[in-house]
Amino acid sequence: MLTRYNALQKTNALLESPTGTGKTLCLLASTLAWRQQWAAAAESMRLRSYCADEIQRGASAQPGAEDWSQPPPRIIYTSRTHAQLSQVVQELKRLSIKPRMCILGSRDQMCIKYEVASLETTAQKTQACRQKVAQRSCEFHQHVDSTHVALTNRD
Repeated sequence: MLTRYNALQKTNALLESPTGTGKTLCLLASTLAWRQQWAAAAESMRLRSYCADEIQRGASAQPGAEDWSQPPPRIIYTSRTHAQLSQVVQELKRLSIKPRMCILGSRDQMCIKYEVASLETTAQKTQACRQKVAQRSCEFHQHVDSTHVALTNRD
């Protein structure tokens, strides 16, 4: 039987269970805990590896061993609706593990600029947003490029 550990280490897993049984939170919580342990083990192995490399330069890892020089795997969670994303974020806030996360959404659902969010149609919101971005008058968008570079270079 495929275990969560095997799915995390080697393969993908497809799970099915009725709505409201806690699948998402259970899987995300255990996956985040696994990732946290992986990162701690990787740091420990990097420290040990540094000492070993000083003694024996160029030694390759044993077959089947983890590549501890790589950053921890990223966890990507997707959802069909924004309501589901909001629910997952609220549940993740209750965990002891506090992952860094980024939510991507459409202008229609996620824009916090009042003048844009209060418009009635998606087309109006999209047009208003694009205009504010082009005019550099949206303070929420002004630092997007530097934030993107910082997040891209962090791992």
